[in-house]
Order: sequence, then structure tokens, then C-alpha cells
Amino acid sequence: MEAAAAPPPELFVKLGVLDSEKLKRCLEFQETFQKQGLHLSLAHVILNLGMAKPEQVARVLAHQTTATLRCPGCSRRFTVPDFQANRRYKCEPCMMYLEAVVDESLLHPPVPGAQTATPPPGSPLNVPTPAGKLLVPSPPTPVPSVRKDPFEGRTFGGKYRIVKRLAKGGMGAVYLAERHHDGHKVAVKILTEEFSKMPGIQGRFKREASATGRLEHPNIVATIEMAKEDNYTYIVMEYVDGGSLVDTLVREKKLPPVRAVEIMTDILAGLHHAHQHGVIHRDIKPANVLLTSQGRAKVIDFGLAKDAEAQTILTLSGNVVGTPAYMAPEQARGEGSGPAADLYSCGILTFLLLTGRKPFEGKSLVDTLNKQINDPLPSIRGVSPDVPAELEEVVKKMCAKEPAKRHASPEVAISALQKSVGLRAATAVRPAPPTAPEAPVAAPAGTVWPAVTAILAAGAAVWGALWWVMNR
Repeated sequence: MEAAAAPPPELFVKLGVLDSEKLKRCLEFQETFQKQGLHLSLAHVILNLGMAKPEQVARVLAHQTTATLRCPGCSRRFTVPDFQANRRYKCEPCMMYLEAVVDESLLHPPVPGAQTATPPPGSPLNVPTPAGKLLVPSPPTPVPSVRKDPFEGRTFGGKYRIVKRLAKGGMGAVYLAERHHDGHKVAVKILTEEFSKMPGIQGRFKREASATGRLEHPNIVATIEMAKEDNYTYIVMEYVDGGSLVDTLVREKKLPPVRAVEIMTDILAGLHHAHQHGVIHRDIKPANVLLTSQGRAKVIDFGLAKDAEAQTILTLSGNVVGTPAYMAPEQARGEGSGPAADLYSCGILTFLLLTGRKPFEGKSLVDTLNKQINDPLPSIRGVSPDVPAELEEVVKKMCAKEPAKRHASPEVAISALQKSVGLRAATAVRPAPPTAPEAPVAAPAGTVWPAVTAILAAGAAVWGALWWVMNR
């Protein structure tokens, strides 16, 4: 697609990508970023905050310009003058809907402080639009060769050879690597050079390494080391070969009760260990759970973790923006988050595994947070009748609005979940360390929306929101 001038902001509302409230919030973020010296287009802001999918942003940017589309069946390319975002286009020979052929640069924020132009539209995903027009293929266009990733084949720390890229985001990428002396596979998360220089991002990286560095448990992805080389900051982690829980849900939609409980047992066991060591995760969601090839779950991404002793909270904005659908009511009210907040998020995740849907999803960020605070948990058995009534009651308790009404610990929740489906007692929960840390102290209570207003706090808002892309 051709690069075009930035579309008017209201076009995102007109084409149904954002509602007016989300648009206002994105414009506020854009202004905040600019004050921090980060000149992002509105399209970058919308994507990096997770307010819309890349293909939705792509169709807005391509609206009424000349677009290049590709047939996923025969790989022919088509030039479409005056592309209409409210239409879908088909390849006449194949009768398949065409996909956008676009530049990846929209998914990569520019260097902080740089003057930027509006990026070319979108990402290489389907352009979702109403029904169709048949197109005759234009003359074949040579497909450019794929550039090799600059890190592939490179060695970090003198011992980790990068094999291939596993995932990529706006701030960096995760790679599969092999250790030189024994061929042991590891995962290496590498920040881009630009973001490696930002103190806030560095702080989060160090926080993640510090949190997981003192946690040793079979249900937590281990951090091996963190270092910096040639202006690139990286973390070396345990490699997990079975994909994320997101992949499982995309493939299976929902899980049988026993399988769901087995996965939640692993997650809760890892969290129980973390809580015993004074670490609260605060961002439990499918993307932060990896599965081994044997189906065991491991928790990742402690970058939003809070140290129960230090009581330092650096990433409120990232937490609110990234995962409101899993956020405990006390977090949404701005009252801080203790171990019970992780239990609540696990309850929401259990609901999702059993039903294939999230219990609280609003039309906007604020609407979703309002539902978390005020709405009762929908019926699980109304969607999935095969779920035992006792299991539904356990999930309700995990999702109690008041922290004190939830299970006393992840270990107690494990026992209740397993009993509800007739499984044996858990064996993955480790005994408490000899000296347990002090119980977390709740942050001062605020009004209903301090968590939302804190999104716009300078500094944390910039890097907290952008990190969403790296961990989506």
C-alpha cells in the first residue's frame, strides 16, 4: 500500500475501529508521549496501547488510497486504486478474500525524540471489510527477498548463539539460542538499541530479571542472566517448547474441566512460590503462560511484578492498559495489589479456559474496569454445562470482589479446584521458605479511578504502554 497522509482521527470512529472515548484516550496518550520527546503517530499509539488490532488500523490508513493486496491462495498481487475500507475484495480465479501487503514499520515505534512521518499502513494481515468485489490479477510483482534477521547467527555473552527469532514486538524480540559448550537451548529477549537506552525500560528489564532470578520453581520460567552488549540489553531465559496458552485457546477455544484445572494448578503453584518469596505477579493472562511439550504450564513475564517488601509500583499504566479484562477490582480502584489480586486474575483465567470467553469485557477501558468492580461473575455452566457445579463455585470464590473473600492462598485454591473435579492433592506446591517476608501493605486507597488517571502519568505511561507490544 502506498504511504498516505495521516487520516483524520475521527475516521477511526467512523469506520468502527474505536469509539469516541477510546479515541480521546489515545489522543491524550499521544500528547503525553510528545511531551516525553516520543513523537508517535496516532496509528502507533493505537496499536501500542492495544486499542485496536493491526489489521483494523491498516484499513483506516489505507482508506481512499491505492492499496496493494495479495491472494493467500495463488499469491498473485493486485493494485486497488481508491481502496475502500468498508469493502472486501476477492481474487476472481481463487474466490478467496485478499490480504493487505504492507510494511512492518507501523508495528515499530520510532526513536524517542526523532521527528517522524506518518508510517505506511498496517501489518501483513487480512483487511476485514464488508462484502465484495472481484478483481482480475494485475501483472505479477516481484516479491522482495526476506532480509535475514541481524541477530541470527550472532553470539551474545560469548556463549549464546542466536538460532532464530521466536517473536517480535515494538521494542525488541525474543530469540531461540543455543549455548556453545553443550547446545542447550535458551530463549533470549533482546531490547532494541533505542529502548535499551531508556531508563524506564531498563528498570522494567532489571525488575523482571530480579524477580525471576530469586524464584526457582518448575512452574516459573527461569531467568539465567541479564546483560548488555553493544548497546543491546538482553535477558537469557529458560526455553519452553510448547507455545503459549494463547495458542492453545486459539486452537481449542475452551478446555475440558480437568485439563483446565491441571493448567491452573501449575499456574497457582508457581504463584504460591512467588508469593512466599514476596513477589506478586500482577499480570496473569494467557500470553504470560507458556506450556511445555508435555502440557505443563509455566508463568512468565514478571516485568510488572511488585516486591511485597519494597512496595515499589512502577508500571500502573502498563498494567491498566494491557490487561483490564484480568484486573482485580482493588487494582481498578487504585488501591494497590496484594497476593489476592493474582488469585482474582487466576479466577478470570479459569473462567476463560472453561467457557472460551472473558467474563468482563466492556466497550471501553473504563467500561471494562467498571464491570470488574461492580458486575457479578456470569454463569459458567450457562455457557459450558459440562463444568461441575462445585468447580463453578470455586471460580466464583476466586473472583470475589473483596480480596478477603477469596481463597487464603494459591495453595488453598489449588486444593479446592482439584477437589471439585476429583483430582488428587497437588504435589507441585513447595513448602514455605524458612523466613517468610512480611505481608504486603496495601497502597493508600483512592477514588474509583486513580488507576485510570495514572495512565497519563509522565514517564511510566510512555514505557509501560509500549511494553504491551513486546508481551502481547
